Amino acid sequence: MAISYSMRMVCVALVALGLIQIAAELVLWAASKLIFRLLAPLAARSRERCLYLVQLTPFLLATALTSLVCVPGYVHNETNLAAEAVGWPCLLLAIAVLAWFGATAFRGMRIVVRTVSFANACKTAGASTLPIPSQTPIVSLPDASHRVALVGLFQPRIFISKDLLADGGLSPLALDLVFEHEQSHAAQRDNCKLLSLICLPRLTLPLAGGTWLQQWQSAAEWAADDDAVRGDSNRALLLAQTLVAFARSFASPPSAMVSTAFVCGNKGLEVRVNRLLELDRATPRDPVQENSRLSAALALTAVLIAGAAATAALTPWLHDLSEHLLHLG
Repeated sequence: MAISYSMRMVCVALVALGLIQIAAELVLWAASKLIFRLLAPLAARSRERCLYLVQLTPFLLATALTSLVCVPGYVHNETNLAAEAVGWPCLLLAIAVLAWFGATAFRGMRIVVRTVSFANACKTAGASTLPIPSQTPIVSLPDASHRVALVGLFQPRIFISKDLLADGGLSPLALDLVFEHEQSHAAQRDNCKLLSLICLPRLTLPLAGGTWLQQWQSAAEWAADDDAVRGDSNRALLLAQTLVAFARSFASPPSAMVSTAFVCGNKGLEVRVNRLLELDRATPRDPVQENSRLSAALALTAVLIAGAAATAALTPWLHDLSEHLLHLG
């Protein structure tokens, strides 16, 4: 099939973007055990940030190489500006990549719309804002379908069921812990991070301990727990007790919405509670532990830089590969 020069350039961009993305995802999957081993000694917040950046790396690398190397290289070396025959395999691959990226973006848009609709519905339902000093507005809801969660993107709100505020609900200290946990999510913009990870085109490859997204969510919850506990063993014990109490009366939050619920189900809850109990018995960190965390962070950075450098070293062959793909079949 003969297509114009501009459409050939679009095909090259889509095919290059998709292939580099898949290759980077496979490299990341192959190195996952090493990455988790390097991240293990890090503090929860550092681990959360590293897991977030690691997941962004394939897409950012694919976008950078495609826009800065592949497309400019094709434009510079292509001499035929007229229509030219292109193989069907290349066209089908370009359409598949476009559908993959488009479906992911559409899913993200739907989630944003549902989140905004939920927030507006809460306002019209007459939910009241609690007069509690906080950088994040705290709103009470009459039903228990979303017991405690941070909902929203750039101006998120903490929603909490009224039954948790009434007599027989949470104690003032437990409420303080719950609110500080959710305020930590707000301060770190975890909802925005969550949406960006949901909107990332990715391969669903098996990993020990859950997907990359689930690994990041666990690390974000641990980091928010640490921020709420603030190194106090009594607060750690109370937070663990509160998590268990929530799990026993857990109500699933609305699906397909940008939110970080205080308890997201029983999966991983045992590990999270045991970790808080370990914090309750923890001793102060020593310089050796801090040095190991720094070494792990530097090693992970070196791994990512080495991967990017190895990919960049292959760029001289990308134009020839583009030409072969265009005329495949």
